[in-house]
Amino acid sequence: MLTANLLAQMAAVDERTLCARFKSWMDAELQATPYGTLTRAENEVHASGTNTRHDLLIYAGNKPVFSCEVKVPTNPQGTSPYDHVVVDDARRKAEAEGLRYFGTMNCASFVLWQVDMPGVPVYNRGLDRWPVVEPEYLSRLDSAQAEAAFKGWLRRLLTVVAAVEAGAPPTGSAMRQPEEELVARIEGSLETVVGLTLPDVIERFTTDEDFRRNVKRWMISDQGWQWDDKLRDELLVRATKVACYLQMNRVLFYSTMRARFDELPELDVAQAKSGRGLRQRLEPRFQQAMQVSADYETIFEVGFITEVAYAGDAATGAWDGLVRGIKGVDLSGVGLDVLGGMFERLLSPEERHRFGQHYTNPQLVDLLVAASVTKRDQVVLTPRQAAAHSLCGPMSGCARSASPTTWCSSRSSTATTSLASPAISRP
Repeated sequence: MLTANLLAQMAAVDERTLCARFKSWMDAELQATPYGTLTRAENEVHASGTNTRHDLLIYAGNKPVFSCEVKVPTNPQGTSPYDHVVVDDARRKAEAEGLRYFGTMNCASFVLWQVDMPGVPVYNRGLDRWPVVEPEYLSRLDSAQAEAAFKGWLRRLLTVVAAVEAGAPPTGSAMRQPEEELVARIEGSLETVVGLTLPDVIERFTTDEDFRRNVKRWMISDQGWQWDDKLRDELLVRATKVACYLQMNRVLFYSTMRARFDELPELDVAQAKSGRGLRQRLEPRFQQAMQVSADYETIFEVGFITEVAYAGDAATGAWDGLVRGIKGVDLSGVGLDVLGGMFERLLSPEERHRFGQHYTNPQLVDLLVAASVTKRDQVVLTPRQAAAHSLCGPMSGCARSASPTTWCSSRSSTATTSLASPAISRP
């Protein structure tokens, strides 16, 4: 559980406080550096003809030219900048002012949206997404690191808005593929979950001897990492990212299984107020999924690392946001290549290099398997789980009759490789 001091710090920075700071920093930046015709920023401005307010409004002279909706990560709607309620609200405010573009920001990331785009669904009109505050500082929005990240984001935003006002269209394009909006939404949620879980992980690691011993054992024995006291915080950030990513996989796979197994109830974690409450609502569902399918242990039984994912009491709202965000969405087209890309983007290049965590493209896996497996009944043994995961690779490959991976058993690592519907079947 978070210390009272940290909880107080998180509660002290709400949307109004944050937007007041943004206005102050933006005005100072506009005074110091010219950004085309841009003149000032305002916060808490009534949207024309409505009872709602703009969180942040940028002006050129006396004309509003850009509106941004801001949420803190602990807000129930602050899980992701793709939250539909937030996007709808921000778009209505932008339309009220006759704006062409608007933004949504949840501190972890910012999305630039186009108001009107004929033929493109509203939630696919996001043109670009920028990272803002790194996950490890999301629970400390008062920190110097968070302030530096916010100021960098504001400078970039002013540059883009000034260019748009000068007639240059923003870079980026609408999400044309059905899975793109879903993946963007999940990525945005995952960053928030990691950031809100991390403080509790550090707290438990510091105060709970059993938890500390088990985390170290997982790092050294299961992952092959080297423990270094000087790198403690870096290693805990890394472990938290892996834990939350694996938990996300379990949630996504369960949601996909419901299309084949009518007896599986919908996930609902809205009433969870702690990591323990989250576990009580999710683990019985995952157990039920394995029982009704008589399979998929490799996805749902991932070992001790789930304790790290459940450590964050402050992250329960973010998990609820992720679960709500995928309800009613067809996940059958989301393959391992998409999820693997999400995992790599969650890690910095330095982290991937240090820990040797890389994702192998399914096309390359197919090529390696085709070159290695020459007989239908040939058995391939791999010394590490990651290697097995790669060799049994893309379930999309298993669905292709010409692929050497066709005869891979669903009880092997293949169950972890895709959310494609052919991978999920009754025993």
